[in-house]
Amino acid sequence: MITDLIEFGEWLSQNKQDEFGKNLNLDVDYLFCIDFNENLGDFEFDGIKPVKEKVSYYKTSIFNNYYYITTDQMVIKPSNSNLIGITPFLLKLDHNFLDKNNEKDETKLSKFYKKVERSKKANENDKEFVELISSIYKDSNVYISRIPLSREEISDLTTFFEDFSFDKVKETIKSYYKWLDENKEMIVDKLIEFKEEEDSKKLKKSNFYLICYFNSEIDLLNDIFYYYSKFIKKRKEDFKEIENAPCSFCDSYGNVYPSMGNFVMGNAAFSFNYDDNKNTTLKNSRIKLCKNCSIYAMLAEDKLMKILPNNILLVPKRINGDYGDFLIDISKEDKPSFERINDVLNDFKGFNYDLALYTKKKQGKGYVIEKYIENYKSYLARVRTEENKTQTGLNKIHLYNDGKMEYLSSDENVEPSKYEPNAIESIFDFEQIFKQFFINVKDSNLDYTKLYHFYQVYTRDLRGKVGIVGNLDSKTFTIFSKYMHSIFSFVYELNPDAINKSMLNEIVLNCLVKLDKNIEKPKYFILKRLNYYLMLNKEILGDKMLEKGDLDKLKTTIGNYEKNNPEIMGEISKLVQENPSLKYYLIGKFLKLIDNTKYSRGKKRDIFGNFVTNANRNNIKSLFVTEVLQKNNYYIQKMNPKGKLVFNLFETDLNSLFNEDNGLSFEDYLLSIFAGYYTENILKGGDLDE
Repeated sequence: MITDLIEFGEWLSQNKQDEFGKNLNLDVDYLFCIDFNENLGDFEFDGIKPVKEKVSYYKTSIFNNYYYITTDQMVIKPSNSNLIGITPFLLKLDHNFLDKNNEKDETKLSKFYKKVERSKKANENDKEFVELISSIYKDSNVYISRIPLSREEISDLTTFFEDFSFDKVKETIKSYYKWLDENKEMIVDKLIEFKEEEDSKKLKKSNFYLICYFNSEIDLLNDIFYYYSKFIKKRKEDFKEIENAPCSFCDSYGNVYPSMGNFVMGNAAFSFNYDDNKNTTLKNSRIKLCKNCSIYAMLAEDKLMKILPNNILLVPKRINGDYGDFLIDISKEDKPSFERINDVLNDFKGFNYDLALYTKKKQGKGYVIEKYIENYKSYLARVRTEENKTQTGLNKIHLYNDGKMEYLSSDENVEPSKYEPNAIESIFDFEQIFKQFFINVKDSNLDYTKLYHFYQVYTRDLRGKVGIVGNLDSKTFTIFSKYMHSIFSFVYELNPDAINKSMLNEIVLNCLVKLDKNIEKPKYFILKRLNYYLMLNKEILGDKMLEKGDLDKLKTTIGNYEKNNPEIMGEISKLVQENPSLKYYLIGKFLKLIDNTKYSRGKKRDIFGNFVTNANRNNIKSLFVTEVLQKNNYYIQKMNPKGKLVFNLFETDLNSLFNEDNGLSFEDYLLSIFAGYYTENILKGGDLDE
């Protein structure tokens, strides 16, 4: 990863595509412009302009490309208590000087005036920028040798050092700060006047910057300060650098404290064996980085983090592709970040990619890589059903067909809502399926989580006010926490072994019990989720439980049932023996028949609900015998022939009931019962009660 970041960062720097110092908001920020008038030999106010407008810089200055500024104390010289910026000629400017009554606030004015005065005094005393340019002038050749520039850029800087003496440069800086101090009241008045004339709502998010330009070669001072901050300034001033240690990534010598947020974390103690001793931390570290490699990696990291929000870092690993084309495509903002990643990568050749998911440190500057996927390829995954796996090209897994569920045998017309998936077209659509099982119920309505993609389990808080699954009840949250990594691995790491039957059963059964218990009319919510479950079972695991074809055969056979017809009874028994889940599907029908009969006689439909809520691995059989069979004997005796047929199926073999020797689990029993209970009644008909 680091090698790839270094290569990409070097390309960014050479092509002026990096983000170092690019912190202006081009839509709302403004420049308080100060021009050096050659005729007057002094500075003068030149208006307040949007940052989108160009000012009169010297033709070869890189500040013609962008107004570079940062307030990061790690890369700038001035103290935060003074006027701050990369160069003295582009500084962040205070601009809020009024109180609630729109009168001048003396406290705010005093704070700004003192800031200007401190900056003037510091440079007058040869500190801050004067001290910095003095150190550069002591050996300008060393300075130039430490910054990786083109021949033309080096030639421009060399000429500058030859043409402008240190005394001339020092005097320019000091005279500028003197002018600022003498005109600080004017600066305040002009800002207040400008803000009164402009729409206050328009300026609500605006920042203002003091900018000074000479339209002469002296403007290259900005470039000199910029290159110092970017390539030379120590990120940890108190850490002792090592000159004779070889870089781990190039042939250079010199070991510095790295600039990479993902690995440094803003302090010395992290995974590369940095310790807290500022004199030995670099010597003892497992990784050695020279200044250039460190900077290039940081530039790449910053660029990639800015392109893709939501704490996603996509690292391009170049084979023979073009970084410029990659940047153009990945920077398009017509789609959310992750959709953009997968669409772009699917069509873009010449690179492999690593995917990192990170969080920002709660204290200090830096990032924690929570999940790293080497050679990320989920965007290449193709979706095919069990029946068309031999076909080439992209296919779909249809969840519905002409209003009917594709995997659950049912005559019901069921249409998905706008919150529910209709088909699986890519590996990422499976996320939407799994999300349907992690829901809360509030006032008999579904309460969805704030989870949009499962990669967010590594980049966002789970609980709390902003938690992505903060609304889940404790049991559902526990199940989610138990399996969220597996779901992520299945989708983002293309790991089919991450999904297993036990996992699916626990997730789905918990959801169905919750829906049955807390929603007044849960039928269609439950049917849809059973359809999703059977799809996952079949397409991912190849499981035949409640196979639609088997259920269709069972329904047809029972539909043809006639009392005391041993041939049809034999067919039913054979179907149940071949697929024992059908037995528990029929038990669901049996429970439905009892509940419907009780309801028709003015009593509650409570047999099924009580059974699935109170059953556990140890009591399910005894609960069925006592709470269902024994306590409802009256209704069983009054059943029609089809109902009694089902009763006879398990009455004749109570030993195997809820104790199948073919691998059916406790959850399999209950899920099959759910399917039987909530699909259409196939036990109607006969010469007794229906």
